[in-house]
Amino acid sequence: MHVGTGWLEEVKSLLASGTSEDAKPFRFIGYRELRGVLQEEISLAEAREAIQRPRAAMQNASSHGSPGEGVRWFSGFGDEPP
Repeated sequence: MHVGTGWLEEVKSLLASGTSEDAKPFRFIGYRELRGVLQEEISLAEAREAIQRPRAAMQNASSHGSPGEGVRWFSGFGDEPP
């Protein structure tokens, strides 16, 4: 998975603007992990792994049956090697 600098910059901007670490954006997958990278709590590699884990679990679950009506997987996001 490629974590572009744009995403890191967005998280950095949220933190710099005084957005609370309990605010809604940090509840989304990826934002809390990238916050950890910026605060030097975890490495970028650890963040990538943590971000990919839920997506891989969802794809695995969907391979055992239909992912659900109206759900369509897109290739690309998270599919590239780190």
